[in-house]
Amino acid sequence: MLETPKGTLWANSLIGHPTLLKLEVNRGLMSDDQMKGLLLANTLEYLEINSVPIGDLGLVTPFNGMILKSLTLRETNVTTTGVLSTFGPSCLEINCVHNNNWHSIELKCSSEPSGPSISWGGILKPNVWKDLHHCQDIEKIVVGVPLPIMSSQPFDLDSPLLGAAHPASRNQDIIPIDDQAIEIISKLPALKSLVINAAGKVSSQGLNSLAEESQLENLTLNCCGITDDHMIKIGAMSFLKHLSLDYNPISHQGLKELTHLRELQTLSLNTCERLDDRAGISISQLRKLQRLEAFHTAIGDNGIKQLHGMPNLMIVYISGEGTTHEGILELLSSLPTANAH
Repeated sequence: MLETPKGTLWANSLIGHPTLLKLEVNRGLMSDDQMKGLLLANTLEYLEINSVPIGDLGLVTPFNGMILKSLTLRETNVTTTGVLSTFGPSCLEINCVHNNNWHSIELKCSSEPSGPSISWGGILKPNVWKDLHHCQDIEKIVVGVPLPIMSSQPFDLDSPLLGAAHPASRNQDIIPIDDQAIEIISKLPALKSLVINAAGKVSSQGLNSLAEESQLENLTLNCCGITDDHMIKIGAMSFLKHLSLDYNPISHQGLKELTHLRELQTLSLNTCERLDDRAGISISQLRKLQRLEAFHTAIGDNGIKQLHGMPNLMIVYISGEGTTHEGILELLSSLPTANAH
């Protein structure tokens, strides 16, 4: 690790170094040509650059035989346009995450052509999504903040664990995603999975493009203010196999729209507090459903009875004020092969 190296000549001595496989540079000076030289020399497996004023011209398109496994760029002059235009064509997955008041983008590149794992740190701007046209082979996009892992224990929506993730305590968008961004994302031909956690403002109309143009199999819209109006569009996404709508104010009326999802295998409705026993009627019509999560809802034993005998349901996580141990055991005994919690 080099901490605040003097001048720029240090970089020349490391370009093509025969035994150096890992390099971390913090708060130093380096030109774009020197950065490009480090990458083209193809001797480094891990390169991390922090607070160094290199720009987009220092990046190198991944090439066959490139041994670089990981490239980290934080607080540099490299833009998201530079990252996505350079590495996007070989990218299969993008993670846009908010953490500690700044954003990071992580790209997982395919092995053919050879490509490293890329991590960029800075502040995302709303126009970042327009550069996704470089990522025609992208299969998965994750946007937002990590949400708490669900358990059967009572959970306080206003607790510091959720912090800015909860809509009631969020004053501004953590990740700049909106209807226009969703429209751009929906046009990616290889996209199969979209995960949005507590990010942006997507209207019910904004989901039109996903319903009409995409062939998503996995959709997560956790803590996104999804209402019954949104559910009409979600119910039209006929390719969906996995759906998560945790922390949203949907009711049993909105859940009726999901009965059109004939291929749905997993459904997560944790902390959808408006759901009551009537939700069980709609859930029971999802005949291919294998896994159901519904912690912290108002679904009780009467709702659970609606799930008896579902032919493919194997894993059930459910709890609420009206749920009893006896009700869970009755459900368990009614299913072909099941684990209920």
